[in-house]
Amino acid sequence: MTARARGDPGRSGRGRVDSSNIEKVKDATDIVALVGRYVQLKKSGRSFRGLCPFHSEKTPSFYVSPERQAYHCFGCGAGGDSIAFLMDFLNLSFRDALEELAEESGVAISFDRRHSERNDVLRTILAETAEHFRRALRSPGGRRAMDYLLKERGFTAETVESLGLGWAAAGNGLTDSLREKGYSDSLLVDSGVALRSERSGRICDRFRERVVFPIRSRRGYPVSFGGRALSSDTIPKYINGPDTPVYNKGYILYGFRAAAEAARSADMIILVEGYFDHARLLECGYAPVVATCGTALTPAQARQLVGAASDIFIAYDGDESGRLAASRASEVIIAEGGYPFILPLAEGEDPDSFLLSRGAGAFGDLMTGALDPVTFRTGLDPAMREDARESRRIGMVQKLVEFSCQARDPIVRETLLRKVSEKTGYSMDSLLDEVRALEEATAGSRGRHGAPSSPGAATLPAWDRSILQALLSSAEGLSEPLLDYIEPDDLSNETARALLDQLKGQAVDGYSGPVLSRLSGETRACCAELMSGGGRLADEDRTKIRKRVASARRKRRIAELRTGIGSASPEEKERIVREISALTREGDD
Repeated sequence: MTARARGDPGRSGRGRVDSSNIEKVKDATDIVALVGRYVQLKKSGRSFRGLCPFHSEKTPSFYVSPERQAYHCFGCGAGGDSIAFLMDFLNLSFRDALEELAEESGVAISFDRRHSERNDVLRTILAETAEHFRRALRSPGGRRAMDYLLKERGFTAETVESLGLGWAAAGNGLTDSLREKGYSDSLLVDSGVALRSERSGRICDRFRERVVFPIRSRRGYPVSFGGRALSSDTIPKYINGPDTPVYNKGYILYGFRAAAEAARSADMIILVEGYFDHARLLECGYAPVVATCGTALTPAQARQLVGAASDIFIAYDGDESGRLAASRASEVIIAEGGYPFILPLAEGEDPDSFLLSRGAGAFGDLMTGALDPVTFRTGLDPAMREDARESRRIGMVQKLVEFSCQARDPIVRETLLRKVSEKTGYSMDSLLDEVRALEEATAGSRGRHGAPSSPGAATLPAWDRSILQALLSSAEGLSEPLLDYIEPDDLSNETARALLDQLKGQAVDGYSGPVLSRLSGETRACCAELMSGGGRLADEDRTKIRKRVASARRKRRIAELRTGIGSASPEEKERIVREISALTREGDD
């Protein structure tokens, strides 16, 4: 797998960051601890090893090196540094990954605001929109919406304030206000706060007459909004902002920014479906709670849950659609390395109504009695009834085995299979036979995160590989004189040439050593593999490489001269012969 191409990773986000900032963040980050949140790692020599999170495998081929502060998978080619890991595993931009690690490590970083981009402007629009909605809720025009929240829904003013809830009034007050501030129609549409009419081409407010919930990124700034109508008769009851250049609903968990610290402290996180479920849990003292943003749980969201806490509780609605959604969510979490528990809410209940009617203590009891994924799933299946045909029961067991095989961790898989055995009466031997049959039917490595496999550095010609390893193993980092000496023409492989070019660029930008997260395409995976190759070369080895490069250059030049000698004029032939003789003598020396 190669890192996803992002253009210049270092230039996405809010302004250009100084190279020293990146190196400070990398030096302050323990990559083993970071990756260990998502991957079970075990000591292996001077490195740590685990199952690769970027592709399915049975034998661990994913290594994390604390010495080089880098990771590399020898199975799929994935590789990079701590910043690259967050970028690829959580789908963060370079800037967001850097800021997140900087905050965690306590490193202050700054940006060059002269290099502001369109996305910066979109974020500013979204921040001003959030404030516009917040003020509207607290104005006389928002009285009806505030009464709805405080009196009809029973929330406190503190909860409303802490969540930054707002009110989108009727009309186009938001777009009119933002236009007056100089923002173009295209920016308002791109930010997701405005709609453009296909008939007239004019724009209007996307959210009207709705309570508005600001959706924040992992970094805490507004990236979109969800709107809830005051009346349940309004269709649709909920609307959500669209995907934009700064927001993807499949990657954001509502409330994650506020929940993350509490989740790590309690080693527990609760997943709900609705904004009001989230608000009610917060109000009742359950701080580690997040919600999906109007979509089914995605693998990217599940990875964030797994990284936040060991115990994951799914608290979806108690109706049929909610139970089915909870079962599907549990499968996604299991596939991403977690082991979730599901709260068995009764028909017609949701977390909001349950807490209102029965209180926080009863909800705590419900969590204590939460069901494991297999028990919950068998409770949904009619094949578990005593009068069900055996053929249906067999089909259900086969589905449960397939469900259990979603787990990458062998201990989690066995735990699930033992639950299947306990619930269905089938022996572990029979279930394991079914596992083997399933694996044979689906033989072959399955990529994760939709990432293609990368050939990596193993396919580089030995010559190119030796040169690049000499550069990357130098104690002088990117100040190594050999980096200035080597030119793209000295290498024969395109990936090797691209890596050399990017390393030279990093040296010019002031980096002291390779920053893998700023490499793009196959070069990142290639560089990670080369850096994982072992110790440093001695100075005399580097000298030998320089001599071999010089010799290769002379041979290439002599070959070029001999090619052109046949059509040269007498004077030119004489010059060519002299140059060939000089190059030959230089080689003999």
